[in-house]
Amino acid sequence: MKLYHSPKSRSLRVLWILEELGLSYELEIYPLRHILVGKHKTPEFLAKSPLGLIPVLEDNQTTLYESGAICSWLADRHPQAQLSPTLDAPLRPLWLQWMFFSNATLEPAAFDLVRHTKILPAKYRSQYRVESARKQLLECASLLESVFKKQDFILESGFSAADIMLSTTLQWIENELEDFTYLKQYLQNISQRPAFIKAIKIT
Repeated sequence: MKLYHSPKSRSLRVLWILEELGLSYELEIYPLRHILVGKHKTPEFLAKSPLGLIPVLEDNQTTLYESGAICSWLADRHPQAQLSPTLDAPLRPLWLQWMFFSNATLEPAAFDLVRHTKILPAKYRSQYRVESARKQLLECASLLESVFKKQDFILESGFSAADIMLSTTLQWIENELEDFTYLKQYLQNISQRPAFIKAIKIT
């Protein structure tokens, strides 16, 4: 198994779940500064990930390049770790909901906020985009606060791959969450997991 990884990117999710699963893997690291200018887009790499996306995971004959898809696939392939409910489990639909929520609802707003407050040069930043992103993130954070007020993880059954997806996105905007006591506690607790600490040290 081989992970094509860039530090401080979405591939932290895959690195983390590999550590949670205790799997052996080979790591090929691409500096983020190379990714941002497309230096990694060699013909060999584009044969694995046609759009030049990272992370990429190779496992025998299988190659995947979306972090959410990789985390879902790994969790389902290793049911002994209980990082995803089985297909017929009552919590399976809710798990899928939160997996997709992280990518489709939370992440676009979080990334927009980060881009227009930190990444883009000042002349390209949009205050409208900042305000719009903050509004959506406030709604998302309020929803999550109500969940974590009742339970420690996004599923009542315990830690799962959905927490990996969710918390890695929330960490981008942690400074926006000062008013959300339970959400902040959730992030603090989850960051103490040994697999997360090991993955962070690698990145």
